[in-house]
Amino acid sequence: GKTSLSKALLRLLPRNVDKYSGKVFLQGMDVMELTEEEYRQNVRWVGMSLVPQAAMNSLNPVLKVGEQVAEPAVLHLGLGKTEALGLVFKMLQHVGVPLDFVER
Repeated sequence: GKTSLSKALLRLLPRNVDKYSGKVFLQGMDVMELTEEEYRQNVRWVGMSLVPQAAMNSLNPVLKVGEQVAEPAVLHLGLGKTEALGLVFKMLQHVGVPLDFVER
């Protein structure tokens, strides 16, 4: 149920899944009524994202952790690589992860 609900909120379910009635609000916006463009600008990767349960298995051991964590900021927020890595440092400090993880 939790995974299905998360995927529904992030519009990650297959198109053949039925949509039931109801409202979901995020920062005053009814998420279910937003256009795809409004959704991309205001919800996905901005207000809401999904970290899978096996998230530790999702990092590529060949690439540096910092680059992998910064990639969504480059792709979805339009940040440059240097700015995105700065954001990664800030986030890691905030959650207490040693900064040397960025270069691993």
